[in-house]
Amino acid sequence: MKVIVDCLARVSSSRHHRKFKSLLLEYLDNEGRRRICYGTDGQARQYEDSAMLNYRKLEAWDMLVDDSVEFAKKNGLDGIHLDNGQAWPQIMEIDRDELMRIDVDGEPSYTAEDLMNGEVVIRNENYGYW
Repeated sequence: MKVIVDCLARVSSSRHHRKFKSLLLEYLDNEGRRRICYGTDGQARQYEDSAMLNYRKLEAWDMLVDDSVEFAKKNGLDGIHLDNGQAWPQIMEIDRDELMRIDVDGEPSYTAEDLMNGEVVIRNENYGYW
């Protein structure tokens, strides 16, 4: 008998490991506060028990792959099923207005790297896949 487990591209929204803290995908709420993006199908559904990672950051993608391989080896698994793998990873549209915002001192609020990494996105707007 072969043992295969499901693998998701999301993490727990309430109790994620500290290594994911800088990799969580964020958006601005109606009051302008940064919030994590819950897991989603990219269109209408949100899964509040999970949070999305920012896959514009190579380290997020590498961590997902490394963790999956390590989990399989550690537990003697024969394989991993990539749940909805054809759509991995989801990329949300960046919040260009926020990322191009200028502070009161005339300096940009975000760096060019923040812009490239899509540090703030428009929630539930599917932009594409890698």
